[in-house]
Amino acid sequence: MPEEDLVEIDGETYAIGVLTGSLGFLTRVTQIQEREFIRRSGRTTVSPGVYSALATIETNPGIRQGALASLLMIKESNMTAFVRQLTAKGMIERRRHAGNHRVTSLWLTKKGQNSVGRARERMQDLDRRFADMLSDAEYSLAIGTLQRLFKHHVKLQDVRLSRAV
Repeated sequence: MPEEDLVEIDGETYAIGVLTGSLGFLTRVTQIQEREFIRRSGRTTVSPGVYSALATIETNPGIRQGALASLLMIKESNMTAFVRQLTAKGMIERRRHAGNHRVTSLWLTKKGQNSVGRARERMQDLDRRFADMLSDAEYSLAIGTLQRLFKHHVKLQDVRLSRAV
């Protein structure tokens, strides 16, 4: 059996077989590590989902709510509820788009800016933990590969959305 199929737990060796080549399974491992890191960090920061939204709004001030949903791969109906929550918490504000009053654009409030700054520090700590487990080349390859998968998914989603209109 190939060595990459073997895992040692409590002094015993187990095979994980086909899961070794499962991107879904292996990605889940990083999600579990992320949750554990956040649990240990305490609730001094926002959740990864809220961080993703705030960081995207920070990078794209005035982003349309629908575009944010597409980028974060969240259903529009779920995004509407999510935006309401963030607005109620005072982290973002909705404004009418200057060029089209039917469109809502999203902006960070001061509280949102502070929250995303604190959360960024936590997420950078998590990224450093992942990077410490890999060589520089392995980390770059992992990031590059996942970025390509993300961009491919966004393109597919954009095609689906344009067909639905």
